[in-house]
Amino acid sequence: MDVSLTAALAAVALAAAGAYALGRYQGHAAGFAELQADWDRATTQQARDYAQHLADLRAQREREVADYQAKEARYATDLLAEQRRAAALADSLRDRPERPAAVPGADAASAPAEGCTGATLYRGDALFLAGEAARADRLRAALDRCQGGDAEPQ
Repeated sequence: MDVSLTAALAAVALAAAGAYALGRYQGHAAGFAELQADWDRATTQQARDYAQHLADLRAQREREVADYQAKEARYATDLLAEQRRAAALADSLRDRPERPAAVPGADAASAPAEGCTGATLYRGDALFLAGEAARADRLRAALDRCQGGDAEPQ
């Protein structure tokens, strides 16, 4: 073989190898760039989703705090109204007569019982019942507060 032919074949082989290597490098770089772009898009979308999730959680927490504060305000208002109602009821009952002292030896069955109905209830008994009603109202308000119910007072 001629030296020039060998040199030409070597040059062609070298050029082919160089072209192959360059093409492979460019293909690899293009593939890497596409892979990097996909990664960047996915990472950006994950960051957006995470930010949206945090914003949703923050808004939900703010709603829960506002609901809790409104419930606490209703409880305080209900409790104050119950206290005022109990105080007004107790004041209205102070004009009632006291229970008479028991007469020793008197037959309890012979005299009609007085002070046993709402209109004739003695002061001590009426105050006791009004106090128990107020306590029941406070317990109902506390239970309603604890259970988170929105039932209106009855």
